Amino acid sequence: MGKKTKFTESLTFIRLLSIFLALILWFFIAGDRQEYLGFEVRTFSGIPLAWHNLGEGLVVVEIEDTVTLSLQGLPRAFEGLTPADFDAYVDLSGKGEGRHEVRISATAPPGLSVVRIEPAKTDVLLDNIITRQVFIEGEIIGEPGEGMVVDDYSFDPPEVFVRGPRRKLD
Repeated sequence: MGKKTKFTESLTFIRLLSIFLALILWFFIAGDRQEYLGFEVRTFSGIPLAWHNLGEGLVVVEIEDTVTLSLQGLPRAFEGLTPADFDAYVDLSGKGEGRHEVRISATAPPGLSVVRIEPAKTDVLLDNIITRQVFIEGEIIGEPGEGMVVDDYSFDPPEVFVRGPRRKLD
């Protein structure tokens, strides 16, 4: 009788393990080339950038207007899409007055995934909303018609309340 060996030490096991490792390596390398699986990547520009969770008494003074999204999915998932189908936003939770660098997030319609957002971050300038009482000052522009004279003018009420960003009202 021949010598018995463990299965893990047999030539058959080593061959099967080699094939298995080769398949894993192939899937790993091919994973970067997803067109083999029928996926494609498309880029959409001019997606409006919105903000969520703006604090009470704050206003956004400066922010990026639009972003570019790269989406991945099956070709049929892209059919009929418009910029209104995407949501690109910044989360302003816990942010106060001043300039903040925030990460841009995005959601895609079902069947698609976001693979890149350009730019990935943006600067947002937040300002407190204040109210000020100001006196109305008049200025006559132009000349009165022939034979007419401006004798006096007045405003009622003589003062108003103005509400807006602190930087604008200062």
